Amino acid sequence: MQAQETSVWPIAIAIIVVGAMIAYALYSALRPEQSLVLGQSARVSEAPPITEADHVLGNPDAPIKIITYTDLDCPYCRSFHAVMKQLMAVYGTNGSVAWVYRHFPLVELHPNAPALAEASECAAELGGTDAFWKFMDGAFTADRLNDRFDMTQLEPVAASAGVPLQQFRDCMSSGRHRAAIKEEFEDAKKAGATGTPFSIVMSAGNPALPISGSRSFGGMQDIIESLRSAGGY
Repeated sequence: MQAQETSVWPIAIAIIVVGAMIAYALYSALRPEQSLVLGQSARVSEAPPITEADHVLGNPDAPIKIITYTDLDCPYCRSFHAVMKQLMAVYGTNGSVAWVYRHFPLVELHPNAPALAEASECAAELGGTDAFWKFMDGAFTADRLNDRFDMTQLEPVAASAGVPLQQFRDCMSSGRHRAAIKEEFEDAKKAGATGTPFSIVMSAGNPALPISGSRSFGGMQDIIESLRSAGGY
C-alpha cells in the first residue's frame, strides 16, 4: 500500500509542471502586445517641432499633443492605431488632444512598409487630410496575409479614401515622397525610437514623455488625465 502511494507522486508532479507550462503559454499569448525592438530602450528626447507639413488629427493648438512614429505594416501599430482612434473620439472632440502621425517604416521587418508610407503620402497629396486619415484607417483594417498588408489591396484602399487611382499610380511611380519619409525615419531614431509604434506625448510645462510599443486605451487615458489634471486643461 505504501509503495502504491509513493508512486503517485511523480505523476502528480508531472501534472503540476504541465499545468504551469500551459498557464505560462496562455499568459504569453494574451499579454498586451509590445513593440518590435531594434535596439536599446527609448530615451527621453524632443521630436522635431510640429509644422504644417505634419498630419494632425484634432485641434493643432491642443494643449496635449501625441506624436506617433509608426509603420503601416506593423501589427502592434495596427492595435495602437485603434486605441488612438478611440482616444481621439474622447479627447479630440473637445480639443484637449491632437494626434500627429509620422513615418517610421521598418523595412527589415516589414518589406511593404515603405510603399505603404508612400501611398499614405500620395493619398494626402491628392485628397488632403481627410483622404490621408481614411487611407490610414483602411490600411490598418484591410485583410492581411500572414499578418502583413496584402498589397493587392493597395489601390482599393486608396479608392475607398476617395483618391483618383490614375493620379495615385502616377504619384507612386514618381517616388516624390521618399525623401520626406526617410527624413522622418531619421528623425524618429534621433528622438529615441527603436521600434514601432513609438510615441512622444508633449504638453506645456512638462518634459516630453516617450512611449515605446502599443498601449491599451486605459493606459493612454491615464496619461492624458494625469496631464490634464496637472495642467488644468
